[in-house]
Amino acid sequence: MADIKIDEILEKIKYLVCCKKNYELSDHAVEYIKNGNSSFEGIKNCIREADTVHEIKKDPYKDSVNDRIYTIKGKNHLGINFYTTGKIIKNNDEQKIYFIITAHTTE
Repeated sequence: MADIKIDEILEKIKYLVCCKKNYELSDHAVEYIKNGNSSFEGIKNCIREADTVHEIKKDPYKDSVNDRIYTIKGKNHLGINFYTTGKIIKNNDEQKIYFIITAHTTE
């Protein structure tokens, strides 16, 4: 994974989520929000305020760009330690979007 530039990946993810609003939430992430455990603002804030990608793994489903899944740690909109896991995929129009698999507090 040495060929992957972490800073560039994080900036791409921030751009997709915060600027372009090109993202989708998994059913798991939607349930987490519906259950009152977070909000999309919390997830977005975690991504926007992150300073690095903390973990990169191979995508077991192999449907992501670069075959990778990214874990980003930050703080949600309430200042609580938080993390998200997601991947960059292409939608039906071949546009890149960030697919948020999960989101949780770290406390």
